[in-house]
Amino acid sequence: MAPSFRPPEDMCHLRSLLRHRENVIRMTVKHMQHLQKSLDQMHLHLHHVMSDITGVTGLRILRAIVAGERAPRTFAQYRDYRMPSSADTIAKALEGDDRAEHVFTLTPSLALSDFTQQHIAACAQEIERVLGTLDSQVDPAEHPFPPPTTTHRHPQRNEPAFDLRTHLYRITGVDLTQVPGLQAPTIHIILAEVGLNRHKWPPDKHCAAWLGLCPDNQMSGGKVLSTGSRRVHNRASRALRMAAQSLRTSPSSLGAFYRRMRSTLGPAKATTATAHQLAQILSHMLQEKTPYRAHGAEEYRHQDHERQLRQVRQQAKHVGCALVPQPTNEYARSRRDNGEECQNIPDDGRRDRARRAPYVRCSAFSIPRPGSETDAPLVALSPCVSVVPSAHDYVTGEASGLCRTAIP
Repeated sequence: MAPSFRPPEDMCHLRSLLRHRENVIRMTVKHMQHLQKSLDQMHLHLHHVMSDITGVTGLRILRAIVAGERAPRTFAQYRDYRMPSSADTIAKALEGDDRAEHVFTLTPSLALSDFTQQHIAACAQEIERVLGTLDSQVDPAEHPFPPPTTTHRHPQRNEPAFDLRTHLYRITGVDLTQVPGLQAPTIHIILAEVGLNRHKWPPDKHCAAWLGLCPDNQMSGGKVLSTGSRRVHNRASRALRMAAQSLRTSPSSLGAFYRRMRSTLGPAKATTATAHQLAQILSHMLQEKTPYRAHGAEEYRHQDHERQLRQVRQQAKHVGCALVPQPTNEYARSRRDNGEECQNIPDDGRRDRARRAPYVRCSAFSIPRPGSETDAPLVALSPCVSVVPSAHDYVTGEASGLCRTAIP
């Protein structure tokens, strides 16, 4: 039986604190639901006039109710100046029924919510102390890290109140928050679960397999029965998947990769594939101590286009053909305007009919047929499209996969 993975002792201490803090936050959510239940029974529609009943204004009103206040106009005076709802709207929403049993159930829920918030703050202090005991890989004073990728100046809800990003940079030696989709709390969870010792998994693929982010081929008798990813209950894997889902609208190369995978594989498999990419990037940065080099979506699309061209050339070579690029209509039209010779451009009617066809337009590539008595060339459309004869200006190829292509 293979031994289970266990991080070093200092990381185990940090992992236990993080897991306990996550459980306390879940208990806080339960107490907030109890608060909402009590308010509904009292017909106090506090959630209609504010987005968070445990915010500044909400807690003022809740504490006033527990203290014995019942006047709606008095509740409206606790309104924070940043609230969009007016004082009259708040007073009208708080005209309810102050039954004693409902106030009794509201009181312990508010007390338990305050206690859990205090315990979360105590956990953050202990986590900061443990992070301070870890060995430093770099001195932030001598080697300052790049500016943050987010515009948040203060910790968000349920985030630690201390400077977590500086601690992570000091103990890892690289700024992992420069990777799109990854912020300090996410990286904190991943490092606590996986650790800093990358020698446990010499290749990055081993770590991805442990996280359940790669195909788990089930074979019997030399036949593949299933290729789905392995189901794991891993906090690091869950954090990577959540980070991957946040890249849906990102202008980075990882965002372009997620959108391309989503269009072909669907949301679930695209999330797993992008999380796999994030795991490989983190593993490489931690092992080589190299900063992240950002790539834009346009550069990724160019690389993907070059990859498709290489596949088309390989397919053409496999069938014994030579691939010759042909200019598109726009390029040919520009050459004609400049007085250069170019191939005939079809009339606008035929071009409009082709554009109305439910096909995808792309650059054309003609493949001369070796030893042919006619001049009719063969045309390679895309890596998944069969080679067909070109008998007219517009060539339609029938794809073997999910796409069909019309090429001028």
